[in-house]
Formats: sequence, structure tokens, C-alpha cells
Amino acid sequence: MEDDNCSAIASRDDFARWVGSWLPGLMPYDGAVFGIATKCTLGVRILESLAVDLPAQYLREVTEQAEVGCPVLSHWLLMRRPQYVEAGRHGAAAVLLSRFGLRNVLLHGYVDAQRAVATYFALFNVRRAAQETEADADARADYIAGRLHHAILAWHDATAVGAAHQHQRKPDPEAVSPLLTPAEQRVFRWLREGKTNWEIARILNKSEWTVKTQVQQILRKLNAQSRRDAVAVYRHGAASAEVLEPTREGTRDTMT
Repeated sequence: MEDDNCSAIASRDDFARWVGSWLPGLMPYDGAVFGIATKCTLGVRILESLAVDLPAQYLREVTEQAEVGCPVLSHWLLMRRPQYVEAGRHGAAAVLLSRFGLRNVLLHGYVDAQRAVATYFALFNVRRAAQETEADADARADYIAGRLHHAILAWHDATAVGAAHQHQRKPDPEAVSPLLTPAEQRVFRWLREGKTNWEIARILNKSEWTVKTQVQQILRKLNAQSRRDAVAVYRHGAASAEVLEPTREGTRDTMT
């Protein structure tokens, strides 16, 4: 597999082999997390992640609040600069590193505005050259983030397509409703465009809480684990014309 041939990445294992072939040589580390996330009301929601050589309990504690996500990731999304945290310093993230015997973490990523997602990486126990300046370290992190972005998207999209095919082969009659309500259809239209709950609420003149509830209903009816999975189900035929019926443009829903 060529280093940057992302079309050859069709699974998590493919991605793990690809990234392991070059990243440790560029920036030595002992453990890592790679993933894709989206903004939500309270911070960041992790859509999918792949951990390599990290304590499972550490990951559970970092992401224990599903609607907030990793605090370091949330801060990175706000600042859009590499985040470097050392154990033993002040702050919850530094304390957590110390508890699990980790020396440091470097987190950075790439924001894809068109898809309304961000890909990210977190490298633990990073060994940096003593002579390396902060500007040099940031430039290297930028390079890694850009190189990883399309590969993470390729892995994530391949996973979503696989899930869509699985839904087609083994539909769950208890989880998939024969119809989305007209209100849910209007929300789903904008969800497919990559709009956030806040944006959909403004477009449809709803409360954000109402939109969030309807999105959860849509995911349940399409038997999808995430917004990305729901769109994949729609695009690959599991959500057929009998599931999604046309709606009139400009119709506003009654706030519930």
C-alpha cells in the first residue's frame, strides 16, 4: 500500500498498518488514538476512534461524557493549534496522564468544514528532539494532521458503507420504522447536508432540544449509530423511497 494511497484503506486494520508504516519513524511514541469527531451542543462528540497500545480504562475516563468528549480535543477544536500536555502539570488532563503512567500527549487534527467533521490524532509518550523549537514541532504536527485526514475519512467511510450493507442484509424490524414523520424528514434533509443541530434549529425555526430529539429518533428508526451512518444508510439504499417521502420546501414544524 502506498503511503498516501487512501483509496486502499478499506478497514481499521488497513489504516493501522498504513499509519504504523511511517508515523513512528517521523515522531516516536508509545501509544496513540486516531479518530473523527463533530461539534455538539456541549463540546465535541467522537464519532469513531481507533486506539493503539493504550489502557482501556484511560480511554473510558477521557471520553466518559459522550456528548462532551475529550477535554483536550475540545480545547484543540477551539484553538486549532497542537495541544501538548505533560504529566505532573496543573489540570485534569495532566493528572489523568500521571495516574496511568503516561508522560505526555500531543493532540492535533484537521477541520473539514465541508463535511462538518474534524479528524484528529493523539500521540502518547512522544519523544521530541531536544533541539526542536516549538514552531518546528507545530509544523511537524500540521504535516501529520494533513496526511492523516483523508486516510481517517477513508477508514470511517468504509466502516459506514459496511454498516449500511449490513443493514440491508439483516434489517431489524423492531429498530427500523417504515416511515419517518414529515417533521423528521425535514430534519433529516438538513442532517444529510452536514448541518449541526443548532443550524437545523435556526433553519426550521425549532428549539435545539427539539432537533436533538428528532435526530435521535431518526437514528433509531434507521438503526444507525451515528449521523454519518444514517447518511450512509440513505445513500446506499437501505433508506428507500418507502422510508423517506418528499416534503414540501419551506414548511415549518410546530415546536414540541
